[in-house]
Amino acid sequence: MKKLLMSVFAICGYFLPIYAQNGLCGFDLIQNQLRTKTDFLQSEHQTNLKIQEKVDEILQFRKLTQNLSITSDGATEIPIVVHVIYKKGDEIPNSTTNPSDAHIMAAIDRLNADYTSNPSTTIPLKFVLAKRTPNCQNTSGIIRVDASHIENYNTGGLQVPGTTSPGATEKEILALSQWSSKIYLNIWVVWKINAEAIKPGGTVTGFARLPLMGNNQFYASPYDGVILRGQELYHTTSTLSHEIGHTLGLYHTFEGNSNGCPSNTDCSNTGDLICDTDPVNNLLNAYPWPTNETFNPCSNKAFSGIQNNIMGYGSSPLTLFTNGQKDRMLAVLQAVKIGYTSSQATLIPPSSYDIVKAAVQIPGMNVYTNDYRDFGPCSVNLNHLTYSSNGFSGDGSKWYIDNTCNIGTNLSINQSHHFTVTTRDYAQRCKAWIDFNNDGSFDPKTELVLNSISTGSGIYTHSGTITKSMIENLSTVKNKKLRFRIMSDRATQPDFNPGSTLYNGQTEDFWVQFDGSLSVVFGNSSAIFSHHQLAIQWHTQSEFDNDHFLVEGSKDGKQFITLTTIKSKAENGNSNASLSYSLILNSKNGNLASSLFIVLLILISLIGTLKQRRKLALASVIAVLFIACNKQDVQNNQDNDEIKFIRITQVDKYGTKQSGKIMKIIHE
Repeated sequence: MKKLLMSVFAICGYFLPIYAQNGLCGFDLIQNQLRTKTDFLQSEHQTNLKIQEKVDEILQFRKLTQNLSITSDGATEIPIVVHVIYKKGDEIPNSTTNPSDAHIMAAIDRLNADYTSNPSTTIPLKFVLAKRTPNCQNTSGIIRVDASHIENYNTGGLQVPGTTSPGATEKEILALSQWSSKIYLNIWVVWKINAEAIKPGGTVTGFARLPLMGNNQFYASPYDGVILRGQELYHTTSTLSHEIGHTLGLYHTFEGNSNGCPSNTDCSNTGDLICDTDPVNNLLNAYPWPTNETFNPCSNKAFSGIQNNIMGYGSSPLTLFTNGQKDRMLAVLQAVKIGYTSSQATLIPPSSYDIVKAAVQIPGMNVYTNDYRDFGPCSVNLNHLTYSSNGFSGDGSKWYIDNTCNIGTNLSINQSHHFTVTTRDYAQRCKAWIDFNNDGSFDPKTELVLNSISTGSGIYTHSGTITKSMIENLSTVKNKKLRFRIMSDRATQPDFNPGSTLYNGQTEDFWVQFDGSLSVVFGNSSAIFSHHQLAIQWHTQSEFDNDHFLVEGSKDGKQFITLTTIKSKAENGNSNASLSYSLILNSKNGNLASSLFIVLLILISLIGTLKQRRKLALASVIAVLFIACNKQDVQNNQDNDEIKFIRITQVDKYGTKQSGKIMKIIHE
């Protein structure tokens, strides 16, 4: 499936009153063009089915936990980069087409207010300007780029993709400045988005891409992100919130009919696919503006707030999301945009000591540089490292990607570690190495931790193991980030080594760190279930640069999910004195529910790595497990699906995670 099928334009005319007469929405036009292609329709349908599965899991879990007593009030941080593309004569910031840093930051404040402080539903997302570049340099997260050499841009702005409107092409503009869409949410600010070919004098305020999947796997398109007209990047409008809603999977509230009432015969499969957004007209030119009590001809009842939904159009301030829209965005984030939550891009760059040593073996350009297939690693899962990729073609024909600044995980020296890598598109050979001795070079044989060939085409999961004996016997450098390389190529091509030039595939690097000692020294700990309460206690003998603890639960002592977070009591994260922590999880209705844990295990695949200073609100619905029980019930369920283990994981000020010992729950 080609790039055309990887994403769908969400071109928006979400206008302030001054733009209401000339603004143009291109969403339906482009959607209808794409929907003339059978494979696109299949891909869009497949995507929405998968997203709905995730939504159903969230709703099921919320139903099971609705009477539980502990929640988390934090938000998932999403790193954003604002690329201001200015034209000739507009070099100095502080114009409507080249907004100042202050205007941009005010617009981001408005964006966060629209999500985390929404008057109708709180969406646990925080959009943060990136603090580190892909190569670990400091950044403000605002990049200004001179496009004066592109004459079409100077005169016409950016043409609406897929049209013959005057202006520079999207490919030309994005080539000027683009950071990995798997780790950063890119926002491009342009002086004009030209829709002249659609309507004389027409412009649009911005556009974004909706997530799509093919071959049963989601793709992070190289074009993923938001393109916005400069006049819209202000705190007085929620246009940016609208566009980001599209990147997180939301359709317009009037999806299905821009000129009348959309179909609502089955709210899960028609319209915007969300059941708590009533069908509504496109209200762009509505006057007077309807109140909550005004009759809505599309639902045959009062508007009741749908007219003010951020994903609609209109001249009145649009400020609302619904719970259904929230659930769909969280489902998309968990299933598709997992790289945002794995990234460390919202943290300041590491010190020179913590930067991964440069690689000696750098793969050369592929033998076949025009291969349209997605050979290469597509997803990686190792401890807290959860990563989704696209392969060679889907990543813009990149044969080598160095993720060592932003993506990696800490590992214990006292155990073996299993990991998986998926590939797709024909049988592939997949190999991985770790630079255990940190000499900058991979030994092709002794530092090999994965060597696997898929048995056929399509998605295949390769499994590897970093054994305890490897960690003990390969002069492993402790407490230092080490390079972790994964390579994959078509299985019919010759075998390869860490520095080989591949034929069709891709190489990606990450980091791992083997912790020789904890920055927190744990003392005694316990987890006791009694009288419908789980009491968890732990002590620390010393803490160094500690930020917070993750309290985690498990059925088997191997797979853990985060229940809640507890801040360090140490002053500035440092203490040589013993400190005590305790947590009680209360219950209102029942037992250590085995059915609840089944849902938790499902959600493990959805939830990405928690970052420093963040109480992951995607996991906040998983904050408490326990529905009160009697002794007989506990005894009967002990060998089935109930939570049996608790683990305390420490997170330092730099986002590094280290786990304490695993406690088996004692029932009294």
